[in-house]
Amino acid sequence: MFLFLGLPTVNAQEFNQYKGEILDSDSKKPLVFATLSIAGSNISSISNAEGKFSLKVPNEMSTGDLVVSFLGYKTKKIDLKTLKKSGNNKIFLDITVTALSEINISAPKDPKALVLETLKKEVKIILKTLQ
Repeated sequence: MFLFLGLPTVNAQEFNQYKGEILDSDSKKPLVFATLSIAGSNISSISNAEGKFSLKVPNEMSTGDLVVSFLGYKTKKIDLKTLKKSGNNKIFLDITVTALSEINISAPKDPKALVLETLKKEVKIILKTLQ
């Protein structure tokens, strides 16, 4: 006869498991390695090579928010109460577009002038370090 004292038992009823997939809202293609986390906790997961995920959440955190993010897409916050437990949840992310300002790159047309300008800057740097 064995006696185990002080060891906590983990019951399957103490967790809710959420399953599903993360998809691009336009193309409906899976988003591979999207990040999923419970807001304000260290519980997180990533989607696999097919965009599918599985996340176990303790019952006491089942009223929290699931945060889903993927580079180049808008981060989505979802109330866990709206997700099916152990069901096939489809989460769609929208592409985010970041407008970049225009940059102009120009160089002197005369290569000799470019080399002389660079050498002048280098000489100034060397003189400053010698002082």
